[in-house]
Amino acid sequence: MVNAKLNLLGSPEIFIDGESISLGTRKSVALLAYLAVTESAHSRDSLAALLWPEHDQTRARTYLRQSFHAFTKRLGTTDFQADRQMLGMAPSPSLEVDIHRFRRHLQSAHAYDTELSAPQALAELEQAEALFHDDFMAGF
Repeated sequence: MVNAKLNLLGSPEIFIDGESISLGTRKSVALLAYLAVTESAHSRDSLAALLWPEHDQTRARTYLRQSFHAFTKRLGTTDFQADRQMLGMAPSPSLEVDIHRFRRHLQSAHAYDTELSAPQALAELEQAEALFHDDFMAGF
């Protein structure tokens, strides 16, 4: 199984098995980030309109299909959901997204006083802080 990592807290970075990769286009990165963060299915028409509003629907859907194919092939994962109408991504153990880890650490820290001791909660906050390099997709 491929180990993929997507860092979105700061300038977007994509790693496969520890090696930095490029998806070729900013729209491909934006599509991957959107699917990874939302962890749900979206209509192809809405994604095409979101990312390629300057093009007619046929051309925008073509670009969407090409971008989706390019990064799914590059990432080598089957964690994407795709049919003729929808594209999506379910939570996946093979794709680690820093923003999800950040949120989990913050949620764990909020369990202070009920489930965690103060040092444990502090450790969770420190781990969240270590993930935060800059604003979400800074400079993108």
